Amino acid sequence: MKKLLLAVTAASATLLAGCATTKSATGSTPGAFAAAPALDSSGYALFEKIRGQAKVADNTFISPVSVQQALGLVHAGARGETALQIEKAWGLPAGAAADQALAAQRRAIVGKAGESEVKLANALWLAKQFNFKSDYLKRTETDYAATAQRLDFAGQPKAAAATINSWAHKSTNGLISEVVDPSSFSAATVSVLSNAIFFEGKWAVKFDAAVPDPFLFGDGSEKPFPMMSKLDRVAYAEADGWKFSRIIVELVKS
Repeated sequence: MKKLLLAVTAASATLLAGCATTKSATGSTPGAFAAAPALDSSGYALFEKIRGQAKVADNTFISPVSVQQALGLVHAGARGETALQIEKAWGLPAGAAADQALAAQRRAIVGKAGESEVKLANALWLAKQFNFKSDYLKRTETDYAATAQRLDFAGQPKAAAATINSWAHKSTNGLISEVVDPSSFSAATVSVLSNAIFFEGKWAVKFDAAVPDPFLFGDGSEKPFPMMSKLDRVAYAEADGWKFSRIIVELVKS
């Protein structure tokens, strides 16, 4: 049974100046993704913060990788305190090494093996009346594989929204069709930085066909939902009130 997981993140920013030219490595090297534990830990911390603000009946779903990659596009053009805050939030090394760590994250995630597929896309949408340093555009292209396109946010907000939404639709294989609307923009909009992730994979140990089972909501109500189940032996642990089981997805690069 296939499982789909996707997310789109859009972040507005006022980036007029890029960082000094620092070309990151494009090949995989041993230890290149040393920042993985810090990124994982900060991702869980972000989830807990958002979950703590949710209402009892709300579902909470985020893609930390999307947020990290989108803010990485900000970091590539940031200086001083702004850059330091982003590095601190994700537990990243200082300066260009932070962008290289996020580049390693992107390379580690993207790939396809058999019937499993992961796609990650980054994009810059830049207000046409502003100039952006070529060094910044080059860094985002090199480290984040980001595309860049000029838009008229103030004069043609409908067209700008349609362009970004079309990108989201394509980047998620048609599963997300709208992430912004024309009211999202104004004359003060300098840029929109976006990330999209698409995942489709098959369980290494497949579930049985879904059947309706009671699902308990946070507000105490209960409704039938199609649930997957399987009787099998899996790795299991309990700690601090949590129960863990290990379920493997086939997603190994060749």
